[in-house]
Amino acid sequence: MGGQWFALTRNCVKYILNEVRTNKQYAKFFRYCRFPSESFFLTLIGNSEFLKSAAHYLTYIDWRNHTPPIINESHIPIIQNTSYLFARKFDDNSTGIINVIDSELRGAKSCKAMKKRIDLH
Repeated sequence: MGGQWFALTRNCVKYILNEVRTNKQYAKFFRYCRFPSESFFLTLIGNSEFLKSAAHYLTYIDWRNHTPPIINESHIPIIQNTSYLFARKFDDNSTGIINVIDSELRGAKSCKAMKKRIDLH
């Protein structure tokens, strides 16, 4: 079991589509799985050459407890020093923390990335 939110390369998507088209047992097996969205694609990728280029999660989730808590200010130092592109989980009262992430983290990461690009040229 794994995450259900990920980014795939064009070649990986082509591989998955071809594999599903030619090997009907995948659809047959996963039709009755309990959480197919968390295992179908990962099984295909895990049994292919694309496993070697798989990266870690793109989404920050605090799994220190059994259920992820709502993201709050205490998560900022943790998120700040990572390369996550997304975070989970927010609720209707998360406007304040989302504003902090937008202004302090997204802006800072964007500036660092832009500076790095400029330094390379």
